Amino acid sequence: MAQVRLEVVGWLGSAFGERASGRLHMEEPVEVETSVGDFLQLLSQKYPDFQRAMFQEDGQLADLVNVVLNDRLVSLPGEQGSPLRDGDTVVLIPAYAGG
Repeated sequence: MAQVRLEVVGWLGSAFGERASGRLHMEEPVEVETSVGDFLQLLSQKYPDFQRAMFQEDGQLADLVNVVLNDRLVSLPGEQGSPLRDGDTVVLIPAYAGG
């Protein structure tokens, strides 16, 4: 079993039952070598509101959330097969746009 540090930023905290819109820090246990995509699926099963924010009705990942693994933006779905290791940090950040 591995421990992954999960950080959730902004409005996404409400998908994990938090009322504040700051930064939520959690530790999540995962099987060794669980992929980023599998981790997101596990979170969506545990937190139904997260599933609604992260996935479209057809089960595809929505583009509303940026996923950062150990300070590197993960290109989803291209890199969702990247394995997680004990001590990794996954940060979920609402997508942003600018002009």
